[in-house]
Amino acid sequence: MSDSKTILIAEDSSVILNLTKKILELQKYRIVSAKNGGEVIKQVESQPIDCVLMDINIPVKDGMECTREIRAHQDPRIARIPVIAITGNANNY
Repeated sequence: MSDSKTILIAEDSSVILNLTKKILELQKYRIVSAKNGGEVIKQVESQPIDCVLMDINIPVKDGMECTREIRAHQDPRIARIPVIAITGNANNY
């Protein structure tokens, strides 16, 4: 499928990353991943991303900081990428 959407999974847990990736690939999404906030920004700047599944608690830059950086990006295509926050530790927010 050449027009499949690309989803960036920002997740530092390899278990959650692999499970999420498998589920989305079964739905024909193309998946790229980032294990920390620094990698997130590199990924969105280096290739077209249709959506980000953003773990709130990732190292280097947390998910909230990454999302603010994406929204403030000078490239409007990047600034408008949908970001869906995910966390396994919801009691802290």
